[in-house]
Amino acid sequence: MNPFFSIIVPVYNVEKYIARCLESCINQSFKNIEILVVDDCGDDNSIKIAKTYAKKDGRIRIIHNPCNLGLFYTRITGEEEAKGKYILCVDSDDFIDLHTCQILYQTLHNDYCNSGQWSDIVHFGMEFHPKTHKKKSLSVITQTLHDQDIIQEYFLNHRTPPWNICGKLYRTNLIQQANTFVQKNLPALPKLTMAEDVLKFFIIALFAQKSIGTNKKLYFYFSSESSITRKNDIIIKDKKIADLKTVCSSLDLIGQNIPNSIPEVKIIDAKNKTQSHLHSIIELEYRYDHSSFSYPLACIKSLKYYYKWQTLARICIYLITFGKIKL
Repeated sequence: MNPFFSIIVPVYNVEKYIARCLESCINQSFKNIEILVVDDCGDDNSIKIAKTYAKKDGRIRIIHNPCNLGLFYTRITGEEEAKGKYILCVDSDDFIDLHTCQILYQTLHNDYCNSGQWSDIVHFGMEFHPKTHKKKSLSVITQTLHDQDIIQEYFLNHRTPPWNICGKLYRTNLIQQANTFVQKNLPALPKLTMAEDVLKFFIIALFAQKSIGTNKKLYFYFSSESSITRKNDIIIKDKKIADLKTVCSSLDLIGQNIPNSIPEVKIIDAKNKTQSHLHSIIELEYRYDHSSFSYPLACIKSLKYYYKWQTLARICIYLITFGKIKL
């Protein structure tokens, strides 16, 4: 029998964390799963460690990319091999609660018994690990949503949209629709290290017909200072900005190829708001430039695109400390 859940684990240079991630997957209380480890051609011992787990547990399959493809395409590699009815994405430096699959199955099954329809998306809670006062968990959308109300709720109704790929369960045929759309309309996407979640989930939300959720915190996001998204190296900064601009232009292409079944107005509104948010992030990337006033100017320019109290707080702390603290 095919597994009910396919857990996709992209792997690239995470030898410190891969064991913790895989332990959280193989020890799920719900056993009808497969675990797809996708090797994105790193140069450490991550895959060697994964292979030792695969020898002990036949539910683990290791898939090798031909070369380094980046997170966006590595997830697609795993999704194309998935045999489960639903797909759960777990980044290899993160981990999940041991009852995640059991709780998600029960949430799905209870809803199906009440409605007669299997949901396309199940949204659940995430928590930063270790916990930090600097970041709070994103809001979880638990109400039942249908069709165009999904993109309305996820992209228009929240100051900080919960557009992360992890922290959600997806029906496999929905993911297949999204991937087909990417192949047809965005064939020249480069490797993305920033905002790949925004792009993928925007496309997923286009095709989703039903979304439900649970407030239970089941996913633990490892907040690493070494993450590429948190580094200020000038080369990395330029790459992050290029990726953000690529996602913005890709959203324009999506807007030009909206499926006929979807009301255009809400899609355009969601696209415009998302692009404003991304342009705001682009401006913030310049705050560590060497100019004396680069930090406050970048924050002010960011507010022009998207108002966030966190950006105001950055400016206030910078001024109060005479430029000594830059968040």
